[in-house]
Amino acid sequence: MKQGKTLTELAVEIERQKDSKHDYIAESRAFTLQDNGRTMEIEGVGPFGLTQHARQQLATKLDIPLAYFDRLQDKHPALLAQNVNELARREPQRNMVRTLDGNIRGFLSDRFRPLDNFDLADAVLPIITEYKGEGLEVASCEITETRMYIKVLLPWLDRELPVPEGLKMGVGHNWFIRKIIGSMVISNSEVGAGALNIIPACLRSNVPTSPCSAKKALDVCTSARRLSMVARKCPSTFPMTRSGLMTLSYGQRCVMWCAPRWTAG
Repeated sequence: MKQGKTLTELAVEIERQKDSKHDYIAESRAFTLQDNGRTMEIEGVGPFGLTQHARQQLATKLDIPLAYFDRLQDKHPALLAQNVNELARREPQRNMVRTLDGNIRGFLSDRFRPLDNFDLADAVLPIITEYKGEGLEVASCEITETRMYIKVLLPWLDRELPVPEGLKMGVGHNWFIRKIIGSMVISNSEVGAGALNIIPACLRSNVPTSPCSAKKALDVCTSARRLSMVARKCPSTFPMTRSGLMTLSYGQRCVMWCAPRWTAG
């Protein structure tokens, strides 16, 4: 992940977006795509641009293949508008349209129950600030067109891993993690690009920007077969207590755990 914003900049942007965004719920016939194929008129409100994510959601909702949608938008926008508006008229459904800064950013079902970034930040940021006193470090945070994320480093989860007895780093295919860094990634989408995720993860010390988590088997750690060998030869390396559980997964090729505290003993 890139550094992105500071935590203060993120809070300022979330506050700004809170005052700028608006939601509209209406029948699909109340939304009219203009002949330029890039502007949608909301009845009684006015015209809005369409983000790429909103265009994808609109195409999916109308069962229009995205490649065909993009082709018409680029080469035959009036024909695209005719397709979209006619389908909306013949197959009406209630939609929630989420707008921000003059653009439609989400085209969703009226049953969509969003968790706004402001509400999430209101719950999470005070806790992050509190634990900074215990060494928590905000490694990266950003808010994009579709998602907000915060990645924090948790130094009380760091572990030094010894090389197994009888094996030598760099000989043959031997490759070991010497240190893992505890971390957690918090992410959310207001526009249906993913649910709220709070994912414990670990980082390899020499690649501290790539998490290896329970949800995504990113190839930043050694293979689980070799990691399992480390665990068998050095069981004390992987302490387990009632407050946490560590799992070695050959299929996912990553270290996974779920624990508020990973303590030795």
